[in-house]
Amino acid sequence: MRELHKHGLFFFDQFWDLILNIPFNYLFIFYFDYGGVGCGYATTILVIIGLVIFWLVTLLSEKYKKQAYMESL
Repeated sequence: MRELHKHGLFFFDQFWDLILNIPFNYLFIFYFDYGGVGCGYATTILVIIGLVIFWLVTLLSEKYKKQAYMESL
């Protein structure tokens, strides 16, 4: 059970990307009139935002600073 908590941040990030992808897809398909290409734009924007947030949380979190790979940064 403890192993599931180690990946909580990743699952939280992916869950909110999925939830936000629905309105972003609608916005890009119908409001900006991109059609199917708008789905790709919306997904790309949300994945990049999620990547930046995940990277910042990992870099700035005290929990992850204790890891050996973070000591070299």
